[in-house]
Amino acid sequence: MERRGRGDGVRLGIDATPLARAKSGIGYHVEFLVRALAKTGGIEEIILFSNREPVFDGDRPARARWVDRRLFPMRAPWLQFLLPSLIREEKPDLVHYVNFNAPVFSSHPFVVTFHDMSVFLHPEYFTWKKRLLTRPLMPVVGRRARAILTVSETVREEIVALLGFERERIFVVPPAPADLYAPVEDSPERSAILRGRNLAGPYILFVGTLEPRKNLAGLLRAFDLLKQEGRIPHRLAVVGGRGWKYSPIFETVDAMRNKSEVLFLDYVPLAELPAIYSAADLLVFPSFYEGFGVPPVEAMRCATPTLVSDLPVTREVLGDASRYVDPASDEAIAEGMLQILSDSGVASDLRRRGLERAALYTWDRAARLALDAYRSVLGCGGSGTTSADRS
Repeated sequence: MERRGRGDGVRLGIDATPLARAKSGIGYHVEFLVRALAKTGGIEEIILFSNREPVFDGDRPARARWVDRRLFPMRAPWLQFLLPSLIREEKPDLVHYVNFNAPVFSSHPFVVTFHDMSVFLHPEYFTWKKRLLTRPLMPVVGRRARAILTVSETVREEIVALLGFERERIFVVPPAPADLYAPVEDSPERSAILRGRNLAGPYILFVGTLEPRKNLAGLLRAFDLLKQEGRIPHRLAVVGGRGWKYSPIFETVDAMRNKSEVLFLDYVPLAELPAIYSAADLLVFPSFYEGFGVPPVEAMRCATPTLVSDLPVTREVLGDASRYVDPASDEAIAEGMLQILSDSGVASDLRRRGLERAALYTWDRAARLALDAYRSVLGCGGSGTTSADRS
């Protein structure tokens, strides 16, 4: 394949469309991966393909260049019908599509990230449109990709079982929190953030998109049980924007006796989150399904104890640094919360273990693992990362 430039590194094209709108989990995933890849010695250039200008928090990395031709307001038709011609002109060595979708008529070599298999395992959590478009597309894209990147060993096994792809074609690249996540001690700056969000007094924290599989309704009911019994003085702070099928969440709130103790903060800028995590007495993450689950790792980076769903993937990611609970039982969630909030020894142990566990996940490591996958596809060998690092 013809290459531009004189360096020995990979000229990587990357789907940067998640950076062209208000960033959520996928958007931050892409930004942090691009920044980490731009610092590695194995990347010559990162070509950002997007139908609108990608926006970074801070300066765009020096090795990253946006292709600002053939713009189009709608992402899906742009990706399928306009992007292939841009790729032919730019001639990257490889293109990385970051969120399951890729142009089905492009013959250029690519890899794709599947973050989870929830649309197959839990279609009831999605709109009919999402099911109709995503379920048929993922197998087609996966077959055409030179390799599939995913975020956990659990999801790799799900991809093998559900789609029948060879395990050797699937590379595990765990994500990580942003570098700024760290304990934020009590200070005027922290107090100003909390005051601006009306977070006075002790609180329990939930972080995640408001959608069914996050099981916020179960947490709300569990929280209401504890408040009715007068067992905790806390409020519940909910950080996250509305996804889909969120109406039952607010119906649950309306039925609560202590709904005035629930504070919906909606979207919170990244710069404020470390302080909000650090001041919380507990993060509760009661999802029915996850591909990885970044918020508990973010909380651990900030020395905040965590209570999470007892799922194979949470056990894989968090190990013995969290407490686990059956997400289908409101009573179990309530009891798990109370055990941590009422026992300072348990909370202190979780803080210590969480800081140690969260240190395993960095974007530098993720970039090395992604680069290994790119080099494997291009036939130029790995960077010396061990198989243990991949899993």
